[in-house]
Amino acid sequence: MKNFIQRVNHYFLERYPLLWNTRLYWMLISCALVHGCFYLFGYYTFRNTELFKRYNAPELFIENGALLLSIVISVLILVVWLLVLFRNNVFKNFYPTRKRHLFGSFFIYFLVFAVATTFYISYIAGYKQFVAQHYPTSWLKTKREQANLAAAFLPFSMDAYTINNKRYPAPFDTLYCETDERNIDFSKPYLTRDKDEYQFYSIGKKVIRQLDAAPADEREINRELLADSLLTIYYKDAVADVSGLVNTVPSFYNYSRRHFGGDITRYPGEEAPAYDEEGRWRDINKNVYDLLQRNRPEEIKKLLSGFLEFSRVFKISTNLTASRWFELMYHPQDFKVTYFISNSSVEAFSPNPSDTAVATAVAVDAATAVAGGDSDPYYIKHKINYCFDAYDLSRLFTGIERVLDFSVFDLIIYVAIWVAFALACILFAFRITNLRLLLFSGITAAVIGILIALIILMLGLANGREGEKTIAYLVFVVGTMILLGSVPIFRLRRKSIQGILINISLVGIVPYFLLILLIISLHQRDYYHSMSANGYSGSRDTILEVLGVYWNYVLLALGFLFMMVYTAVIRRWRALPEW
Repeated sequence: MKNFIQRVNHYFLERYPLLWNTRLYWMLISCALVHGCFYLFGYYTFRNTELFKRYNAPELFIENGALLLSIVISVLILVVWLLVLFRNNVFKNFYPTRKRHLFGSFFIYFLVFAVATTFYISYIAGYKQFVAQHYPTSWLKTKREQANLAAAFLPFSMDAYTINNKRYPAPFDTLYCETDERNIDFSKPYLTRDKDEYQFYSIGKKVIRQLDAAPADEREINRELLADSLLTIYYKDAVADVSGLVNTVPSFYNYSRRHFGGDITRYPGEEAPAYDEEGRWRDINKNVYDLLQRNRPEEIKKLLSGFLEFSRVFKISTNLTASRWFELMYHPQDFKVTYFISNSSVEAFSPNPSDTAVATAVAVDAATAVAGGDSDPYYIKHKINYCFDAYDLSRLFTGIERVLDFSVFDLIIYVAIWVAFALACILFAFRITNLRLLLFSGITAAVIGILIALIILMLGLANGREGEKTIAYLVFVVGTMILLGSVPIFRLRRKSIQGILINISLVGIVPYFLLILLIISLHQRDYYHSMSANGYSGSRDTILEVLGVYWNYVLLALGFLFMMVYTAVIRRWRALPEW
């Protein structure tokens, strides 16, 4: 093995001395192996499905120590690499060094730091691949829709089954139900249940200018802001008599909630739904209504048993059985709700009850319901000793969705790029100068920053929009002076001072370019502000808003271009006499 390594090193020394000097080939091979290990580590992480429910899945690499492990391994690899790298420095020993070799060195530093500090990205890629293979978006969408349909028969409270939830069929899809007795007109048709009243209204709407909108009154239902400063106001119009169409007994026919995933869910890779939450409620109510209207016992049993089997696979706690659940919910005359269960785990609730124990537990559950604020007599009478942990199932769906929807390109990849670029700049500055000049460069940059901050405070520049531009221009002028001062056309200063300016320029060039984009954006914002006063209604995006996340790639390209050009400055500085 030792002879093989020596032969490889000798081969690169004779043909590609830059690669030999930086040991790039060994770094890429070793980092590729570590990346592969982290990928496999991540791939097998979510075989334990409990992790979906216990952690915020996209940040799992922080919670379970994968990030810390990757940092430790990165540090070890980079320390060994730097020890080998520092054995010789062609540039400092006055060997002939071309500009492209200098730039090649910088690029290799960047590449090494990029591959040696991003092992956690391979870990994320591994568990995303596993989830995408085993729980793809189509699977998630199907299972969630099935779960939301089956959830109609998991009555945890009275609220989801009262008549005001009904959205289907007509005319309930176009009506609004008022439940506040202070806003009910008792001289017109209304429905009652125990102490509750329900009055249905047709819905009217009007579009007005936002400036003309009056404060909401008791007739207003909702308001929606449109384009061009217009406002749509929905209001209660006329009372509708529905007494001959429905009764007020809690029924599964009234269910229109979406228990798993909220009222509007955007699945990974899909656009947001085109309809509003009322449309979503109506769809769910229609699905439940159609299922009950078909009244096929085998279809309902299949839905319930499939849901429980799915829950068992993912360790969702419940003491329901498919046969007992079907027996409780199946009342084909009107499908009224004749039972209520608890939304909790079995461990937090009670052991599996027997049928004889149910009656005994009802009194205890009723007392608990009253203490918890749910004192409806119908609820108390029909509360039984069964439970299902819907919170746990909701966390499962949310965890899977977050993994599918999570992308390293949202933030992590950009952080990794700039960390690698910054480390490469610092190492490059050290390699072309020395540790003393690098330390003095850091101290000089800190002193300049403190002086700028004192000037801003003393002159009171940080006030309003003009203050932002003044500060930006002040930093820009100082940065430009440093950048021009690093060019070796002025021979009236010491070489060490110019070396300090070169180091600051190398490390600060990307922030300098970002500052230029920010100044342009500030001027654009002021221009659009002045134009809006004259009625301008066109696009108001600044250059940073137009670029979006792509400003990272633009600045990275500018940074590499600057390094390529700046190598000529570095070579001229190195040729200066030591005085």
